[in-house]
Amino acid sequence: MNIATFIADKAKKRGKHPALFYKDISVNQWNSITWAELEAKVSTIARALVALDVEEQDNIGVISQNMPQGIITDFAAYANRAAVVPMFATLSPSQIAYILKDAGIKLLFVGEQPQYDAVLEALKEENCVKRIVVFDESIDLRDCSISCRFSDLFRTGEENADKEKIVAKRRKNASKDDLANIIYTSGTTGSPKGVMISHENIAEAIRMNTERLRLKQGATSMAFLPMSHIFERMWTYLCMSNNVKVYLNQHPSEIQTAIKEVHPCYMCAVPRFWEKVFIGVRQKIDEYSPFRKALITWAIAVGKIYNIDYKRIGKRPSIAVWIRYKVAHKLVFSKLKKILGIENGIFFPVAGAAMSNKQATFFLSIGIPILYGYGLTETTAT
Repeated sequence: MNIATFIADKAKKRGKHPALFYKDISVNQWNSITWAELEAKVSTIARALVALDVEEQDNIGVISQNMPQGIITDFAAYANRAAVVPMFATLSPSQIAYILKDAGIKLLFVGEQPQYDAVLEALKEENCVKRIVVFDESIDLRDCSISCRFSDLFRTGEENADKEKIVAKRRKNASKDDLANIIYTSGTTGSPKGVMISHENIAEAIRMNTERLRLKQGATSMAFLPMSHIFERMWTYLCMSNNVKVYLNQHPSEIQTAIKEVHPCYMCAVPRFWEKVFIGVRQKIDEYSPFRKALITWAIAVGKIYNIDYKRIGKRPSIAVWIRYKVAHKLVFSKLKKILGIENGIFFPVAGAAMSNKQATFFLSIGIPILYGYGLTETTAT
């Protein structure tokens, strides 16, 4: 897998197929971007980067919630052999300033107004940035002379078709050792450390997980964790590589609504998310009548036998256990999953602190497989 030509290679094979989905909040509608459309946008922005004098091995900053412009920027940078430095959208101005200086960022992409305002504050501490490009067209630029909109950058790319030769040469010269990302740690034990991720790190992570996980082509994945998190970044790239349609959840607070709209087959999360789901489900069960409580208790017990005592360890359940589980699924589990919006769930990757045994047992019993990932930034989350 060649990271620099990944989108172009996919577009040749699956041009008309949807690659990404994003929500247009103004009309409350999910819109798709096909592989051909994605490649056209990536190529246009790649040319614009050349026009902005981005050189090979430059570091480009991105601070944003999950937005399609972020994906486009990623692969436009990779095509130019430049590295992307993704930053959490919730960083303080001082944290942003530290990363800008440490990574030597001259070009910075910004998602929405809160991030933009934080960046302007950060620039009072560190003014190495020469150009800011904002994703959200509604952002008030505050009369900042170095700021422009993503649409402006897109026009720059359209007006500089001649820069395609330079992009093509850079793509051709791309090496597996090229730096793809610098991802900064949380800095809880001192100053944040930038972890260097190469093209080969990404390609190998995708290759190994493709072999082991066997993702379902045409399935859907909800990008809930921020793309600045190594786990979500690698998972999203893995899904794109395996023709899984990726839905970008822009605002974490809206995830419950988004799940019920999309009904994802996969979704990365942290244990705290599932802990909240567990608490919510248990509270709802407590409101039920004694009969319904007894039915659910019975169903969970049956699910534990079927999914944990048999299925998880590769044992074939008896006919009696199989029948009881089918009844439990029809009467309880299928309805519960539908209420949560995860009736199409295949498995749900999790990274972070360990989930309690009680919660893990509950979810596995009702047929919600939660698969723990290796979310360490230094290991490319493989």
